[in-house]
Amino acid sequence: MGIKNPINISGQKLEKEMSFFLESNSIPYVGGGSSCIDFKIKTNTGIIYLDCTNQNVGGSVMEKLPHKIWKYWKKFRFNEVVITRGREKPNEILNQHLAWLEHILVIKIHVLDFDQSKKFILGKPLKINKFF
Repeated sequence: MGIKNPINISGQKLEKEMSFFLESNSIPYVGGGSSCIDFKIKTNTGIIYLDCTNQNVGGSVMEKLPHKIWKYWKKFRFNEVVITRGREKPNEILNQHLAWLEHILVIKIHVLDFDQSKKFILGKPLKINKFF
């Protein structure tokens, strides 16, 4: 048996926490599995497409976000997507890349921590900067 990747374990933990939050609040959702967006969450205002990326230190996971978002957009054609992140916030270059992607795809991208994501799902106002 191989050594488990701590990044995968961390991401799975965040997904489990999100599942628990949704189930505890009786919010219907469909999980995406390992090769798809993590959650399609049904709300009164429509479907929230949400993916968990639990990056807690600098690294390439955050740099891969634009491609991941494009890949999911291509499949689902959503107007808005939420990326639930760990402690690591997008840097300025990544923010510029995400803003460019928003402009090109005509979508809204939210990169939020877990608590902000919960508020977003519940329709509560957020006091945040553009992406974090």
